[in-house]
Amino acid sequence: MRRSAVAWSELALAFVLLLTGAALNSLGNGDNLDVLPTVVLAGPFVVVGALVAARQSRNPIGWLLEGIGLSLIVSKAIDGATQYGLAHSGWAGVLGYLALVSALAYSCFFVLLILVLVLLPNGRLPSRRWRFAPAGLALLVAMSLASIVRPGLIDRGSKQGIRNPLGIGALGSLFSVLDPAVSLLIFLLLLLSIVSVVVRFRRSTGVERAQLRWIAAAVAATGITLFTMLVGTSILGDRRAADILFVGAIMSISFIPIGIGIAVLRYRLYEIDRVISRTLVY
Repeated sequence: MRRSAVAWSELALAFVLLLTGAALNSLGNGDNLDVLPTVVLAGPFVVVGALVAARQSRNPIGWLLEGIGLSLIVSKAIDGATQYGLAHSGWAGVLGYLALVSALAYSCFFVLLILVLVLLPNGRLPSRRWRFAPAGLALLVAMSLASIVRPGLIDRGSKQGIRNPLGIGALGSLFSVLDPAVSLLIFLLLLLSIVSVVVRFRRSTGVERAQLRWIAAAVAATGITLFTMLVGTSILGDRRAADILFVGAIMSISFIPIGIGIAVLRYRLYEIDRVISRTLVY
């Protein structure tokens, strides 16, 4: 099978999983709109990833973007199955395992996102000195997999209180230290991945610099929108306008995969300066 066919097949699978998860969630708790945030967040990653993978199959960026979207979609689809199981008898034996797989799928989002930022835009590390980044990601994966045996609730924010069926009670004190360490490692790796983009930009010239400008513009647009949302909601409180700002902030995340797609496919790269100039004038 051609690699382009694999890319489009993964895109089709993503939308099937979205529809399945939405249907199960609706049957479980009657919420037909619960899947929309996942569509807004994951959809652009999957679509742009499929487009890049189909046209540049040797560049891992497209496949990683699809993986980012699929990790969120798989997590949401399993959440839908969990909600359905909570509303129907006979699912008690598998609910814990479903919630566990959903949590692991969601953790893949951070790993793949960091890897994309480190490898942008050509799918290679900035230099050999950055080989510690994949090593750090491998450590993060190992620490995330260790959560399979964490005792207690899988989702501590869950009102349903689904307990980990594989949890080992004797390891509770270990995970009280390991959980903050995982959060700290994610933060450090995200920070280092951003630094890698800055370092690559300073060393780049020509087409690669134009590519990185598109990516930087997309990230900046998302950051400005999120900052506006935080300031606006703190001022407006629970007003309707605050909800609109929140929706806009979530939708702005789609700028990132779109900017990456434009950069990797090198579509009209040198118009970014004109786009930025017109935006600032506006």
